Amino acid sequence: MKSVESVFDIIAEPNRRAILSLLVSSQQAVGEIERQLRMPQPTVSKHLRVLREAGFVESTVDAGEASLTAET
Repeated sequence: MKSVESVFDIIAEPNRRAILSLLVSSQQAVGEIERQLRMPQPTVSKHLRVLREAGFVESTVDAGEASLTAET
């Protein structure tokens, strides 16, 4: 279980909150997140890794394209 402090540390980052906001409404491909938030791919990937490791998002791969959804 994540500690409350670590959860706050993770979601305190504005880019991560923006990514989570997109994923709450619908499943998104990584490229779509990059485009909508106007972030470079390495930045999106870094934040997605943190969110995935913390259990906030789940990824699936379909035809070589990673799609992500927010965990509920």
